[in-house]
Amino acid sequence: MKALFTGPFPLNVVFESDNLFAIEEVRLHLSGVASGGGFTIALESVHGPEYNVLFVTQVMAGVEDYVYQPPRPHQFDHGDKVLFNCPGSGPTYGLEIDYKGKHDKG
Repeated sequence: MKALFTGPFPLNVVFESDNLFAIEEVRLHLSGVASGGGFTIALESVHGPEYNVLFVTQVMAGVEDYVYQPPRPHQFDHGDKVLFNCPGSGPTYGLEIDYKGKHDKG
């Protein structure tokens, strides 16, 4: 399954699902060079802040395309939020999240 987001900077996307899910790949395309900090992917855990995790930080200076492929799909619980952020100003972004949803919570 795919989730698509687009808009002007800054990039602040919150992704969550009604079911268990696993993120397999994230693709970010910028329409030009951004000014500001790095692109981050982080977990805001449904189990509390002591379980929050920063998965990746990518410096975006001079970068227009970035693909993040975890070594294996990251598993998330119902209620988890995955935060995609890139501060600054400048281009329009296209963010594509490839994920698998799981309908049984067993």
